Amino acid sequence: MGLAASQARLLFLTSRLSDLELRSQVISNAKIRLAEESSTASDQYTSALDKQKFQFQNGANSDGPTYIPATVANLTTYNPAYGVSNKPRRIEDASGRVLVSEKTAKTYEDAQSGKLPSSGLSVAMGDFVNGELKKYGKNSPTDIPSFANDEAAFISEQAPLFAKDSFIQTMGGGSTDSKATDDYSSLYDQMQSGYTVISDDNMNSSAWLESQVSAGNIFLYEQQTQADGTTPFVNISWTSGDPDIQEVDDSTETAKAEAKYEATMADIQSKDERFDLQLKNIDTEHEATQTEVDSVKKVIDKNIERAFKMFQA
Repeated sequence: MGLAASQARLLFLTSRLSDLELRSQVISNAKIRLAEESSTASDQYTSALDKQKFQFQNGANSDGPTYIPATVANLTTYNPAYGVSNKPRRIEDASGRVLVSEKTAKTYEDAQSGKLPSSGLSVAMGDFVNGELKKYGKNSPTDIPSFANDEAAFISEQAPLFAKDSFIQTMGGGSTDSKATDDYSSLYDQMQSGYTVISDDNMNSSAWLESQVSAGNIFLYEQQTQADGTTPFVNISWTSGDPDIQEVDDSTETAKAEAKYEATMADIQSKDERFDLQLKNIDTEHEATQTEVDSVKKVIDKNIERAFKMFQA
């Protein structure tokens, strides 16, 4: 091989070595990222093992208490079927506003605006007006001097009380269920100071409740009788304040996390083995190329040495 050909060959081989070294570095970086992914997967799996959920006791059978996933809806909506677990509860946001459903908010707003959401309320209205008349000992609004010949004025004057009655009736309270009436009455009073509407999806989502509790965004209140006979709503612990609410390991989420972790680790291991094989092939090729570089350099050195001897002669 001549000097020019040897030098050209050396340049090619040197370029090849650089390419192999770059490929090796890229693969090494990819392996580092795999290690980071493995660490992230492990952290997520560990976190999932610690994940818990809230359950709400909704009754009992021959085997003992029965539980359902806790949601804003089943914790705060009056339901006689819950028996002793049917305690007046409120869930408030950080600003102290009670959380209510879209339906509850609309019922409240309709009551405030004087709308009659259903035909049944017209009966409720008549009952209410008659009840108010009895307080005056009269038979009709026209028998009351201050509202003589002006039934509309009488009803307008009593509108705030009727709005509350309208709300209670629509929500399901009434004379047949004093507990429901008391609960919806106190809810109406609390909504007067402000409320936060949450979507129906979130209202019925245990995952949403758990995420909000974990983030410290919502707080549980329960009506408790005080020494002076009053029954205010008192802030209680999510985990220990109410025996009908319990926090347990979320086995479903743990199973999902375990399956995801195993799939992720299998994928990482497969990629890692493929990278190792590529690195091994690159090392073999790099070693062969380096050997050839050394050989070509020797040829070039001999050609140069021969040329110097020729010129010296």
